[in-house]
Amino acid sequence: MALNKTHALFCSLCLCMPYSTYASKMDVFGSMNTAITQADQAFATSSKVRGTSIENATKLGVEGEESITNKTQLLYKISFKIYNASPSGDKTPIKASSTYLGISNPLGTLLIGRNNTVFKSTATNIDIFNHTDASLSHLIAGQVRSPDSISYYSPILSSLLTFNGTYLMSTNQKDNLQSNAHNLFAFAVNLGDPHLHSRPYFYSLSYNRGIGNIDAFRWISQIKWRAFILSELSQYSQSRIMNEQNMKGCSHDFNLSYRFGRLQLNAEYGLDSAGLGDYFYYATGGSDTDKSTISDVNISQVALGAQYQLSRSTKLYCLDTLYQGQYKDRGTLVTLNSDNIVSVGIDYHF
Repeated sequence: MALNKTHALFCSLCLCMPYSTYASKMDVFGSMNTAITQADQAFATSSKVRGTSIENATKLGVEGEESITNKTQLLYKISFKIYNASPSGDKTPIKASSTYLGISNPLGTLLIGRNNTVFKSTATNIDIFNHTDASLSHLIAGQVRSPDSISYYSPILSSLLTFNGTYLMSTNQKDNLQSNAHNLFAFAVNLGDPHLHSRPYFYSLSYNRGIGNIDAFRWISQIKWRAFILSELSQYSQSRIMNEQNMKGCSHDFNLSYRFGRLQLNAEYGLDSAGLGDYFYYATGGSDTDKSTISDVNISQVALGAQYQLSRSTKLYCLDTLYQGQYKDRGTLVTLNSDNIVSVGIDYHF
């Protein structure tokens, strides 16, 4: 069954490629990330195992655009996460990723489908350990890719300011929500260049209501000076799940990167008192744990890493990250076992 699903996926992508007479621009893209990891615990690894393991992350998709008028383009994207290289792929070889249809013109861009919320997108370029065991989502909530979403991205105003928003219809999300939240939306106001190309700074203020079962405010600042990039994220989050009303607090992430030729050195320090990130979720038993009695969460993360760009598409990386923390359950202090994770891997994009 898994083989048939994978075969069908690749056949569908191949049929979409050069044989279309309508698409004016189409690209096939993907990535493969493979690492050997040693973990003290199983809470932050993608394989969810402790000890030494192989971790894989593969993505494949097509995207393109079609001119409707001189000033309007139709945009589309279809992508999947593929787990064939890991044991989980035996039963679930394919998982949905960004898939949307939209239009773009001088008034902005509108996308409808499964996509990153604008709240998540604000942190895309400051997550220096993205797709690894030190990714931002392990510590901080709100990194959501929502299905059946409507997102609007304004044109760049005065060459530096954008206003973006995401709206979810609650009737489409009832199977994905654990709360009775309505009016699910997020918005972001961004100043500067998130890629730090045209301007050496980026600032963002964003708000998330109900999406991912949280309400949250987020502030991001990023500055580039010579070969250094300094980034900071501060966020206040509160759970919307009925038995997690006490799960709320502040999260902070500070990171610094330095590039020297093809070599980039990265350092990160994070703090969390909300307990809504992936690490605390798995460290406390996941969905099987009643979190109504949990309070005073205090989680810290330190990560050091390096990456070497072999070519435009391929890089080698190594990473050492440490999670530590404690919380109170019914007033009793509980200390989590320290989780030290070391990874060495290769990341390929096409």
